[in-house]
Parts: sequence; C-alpha cells; structure tokens
Amino acid sequence: MKLSRTTIIALIACLFIIACSKQENKPATMPSKADSTKTESIKKDSVKKEVIVNIERMEKPVPFTQKNFKGFTAVYKEKFVLNLRKALNDLSKSNWKSKFIGEGFFDVAKIKFDAANKPIGIDYSFYNSKIIVLSVSGHIGGGHEITFMFEGKKDIAYSAWMYPLDDNEAKNEMRTLETKDWSKEDIENLYFNYSEYLKRPGISL
Repeated sequence: MKLSRTTIIALIACLFIIACSKQENKPATMPSKADSTKTESIKKDSVKKEVIVNIERMEKPVPFTQKNFKGFTAVYKEKFVLNLRKALNDLSKSNWKSKFIGEGFFDVAKIKFDAANKPIGIDYSFYNSKIIVLSVSGHIGGGHEITFMFEGKKDIAYSAWMYPLDDNEAKNEMRTLETKDWSKEDIENLYFNYSEYLKRPGISL
C-alpha cells in the first residue's frame, strides 16, 4: 500500500511527539523542609546539577550529610568560580587592569576614580576575604551569574556575571558585580537554614 505524502508527514509528527513525551528531566535538589517560592536556583551545565537554596526560614536547619556537603562545595572546582576569586583578589589590590575583569566593567558599574586612582565611595579592601557561593545560573548574555557572600561581610549578598572567553570556558572575565536585593531577614534565614554547612571548613573559597 502506498501512503500519500500528507499521511507520511502526519506519521512522522506523531512519532516525534511520542518520543518527546518519554523524555524526563528530574534535577537533583538540596533537601528542604519547607516549600517556598522565594528561592535561589543553582544551575551548572558542567556539573549538571541543580541545588535549591531556600531563603525562607525553615522550622529546623537542614541536617548535615556528606553527600549534600559535596554538592555545595563542588562549584568551587568550576573555572568561572576560580576566575571570580582571582578577579576579586585583583580588585582588593586595586589592579584595575586585571585580565579577569572585563574592559568595560567600571564603565558599566559607573565607578568613578579619585586622583589616587581609587574608586570613589567603594571599599574593595575586604574583597580578598573568602567567598561563599550561594547560587550559579546561566546569564542571559552568556556565561554564568554567581550569587555569593564574603566571609568578611556577611550582611550583603552579591551577584557577579562571569563571561567565558573561550569555548571550553577555561578563561572567564567578570563583567558586572552588583548587590542582591535580599533583606537582612533573608540573609539571617539563609544562615539559619544552612548553619550545619556554613560553619564547616571547605564551604568557602
């Protein structure tokens, strides 16, 4: 029996729909005792893992497990996080020509300098403090957006855009650095929820 061209196209379309419906995507998540719409999502293509960081206060802190601890600290092996660390170190040393900082970074941030070539109204001295990475996600402009806090300044959360300069993302530059609009209560909740993890060595870089 010879099928018409229209029938063949219809059959192909049906097979495609069936194949797509069988695909599932079930990302791993950090354990949470409270569902919340107020979360920060960590999505790392290279690690292929999603971790949910809850900034709504839970009844009890998330219990410690070695498996979850490895999930938290795995991000510190990523090149874009290591390059962020180097960019922040250079900022703390007033190295404005760092290869880890984008050429237009200071223009985008609208940062002005005084006669001594220091940024006006910005204190970079604590930028060499260790960082605690809270979330990583894809950036709309390419690369990654990293949310983190400094151990030396735990009352503010920051967001940095790290852009890859090569195909394998071995080299990255920081193009923007902004403060998150988290409240003091949000940050207190974060430290309460993950107190069993944040107090342990190796949780920062």
